[in-house]
Amino acid sequence: MHEVLAKKFIVYGLFHEWNGQDFNKRAVLEILRSDTPASSVLPHDFLQRRPDVCVVMMNPGSSAPLPGFGQAHDEGRLIPAKPDRVQHQIMRLMAMMDWQHARVINLADIRAAKSADLYALIESGADSPRLGSLFAGHSCVSPEQVVTAPVAVCAWGLDARLAPWAQQAQHWLESHQLDIHGVRVETLGHPAYRYPKPVGNWAAAVAWLDSVYQSLRS
Repeated sequence: MHEVLAKKFIVYGLFHEWNGQDFNKRAVLEILRSDTPASSVLPHDFLQRRPDVCVVMMNPGSSAPLPGFGQAHDEGRLIPAKPDRVQHQIMRLMAMMDWQHARVINLADIRAAKSADLYALIESGADSPRLGSLFAGHSCVSPEQVVTAPVAVCAWGLDARLAPWAQQAQHWLESHQLDIHGVRVETLGHPAYRYPKPVGNWAAAVAWLDSVYQSLRS
């Protein structure tokens, strides 16, 4: 299924904070249907387009520039990127909704490959500037520049260690009157939304997709 999805979508990322070998952070990921007019737009114009949806998750995970990209001269420009399995889940939602363009943003720009790596950074005292928090003003772009869709799907997970950044994101999205969707868990004391594809739990991933689709269609 992943191979079929890869043929129908193209993916570009805006990476930043070059460290001599790779970028430490990614600000946005653009996912576009390859069989629609949106895919014919030049990559540097993607950020000027209003996507169908903004998906807000935790951090960039294992998504990375494609081979041949991701050098110092690629700082601050959209370059072809490799999607991870969670982004394949967003592609499935796009196909179900017949969306052409999704923009993935995160509570933290820092490229921690696993959620446990992100939590370890937070527990070690990493603050908003080190994490690259978009909604706290510490990304290379501002929320006003990139959160321009009428619809937001929140999917940053349930962990309480994310609470300060989740609260900032929720406040911004609500204050800008976006139509907010996601599988929200109301009992945790902070804005918490289930992650699209828990590791090793396909049933939960299918349930997430169905719940978000039904919410969007209602």
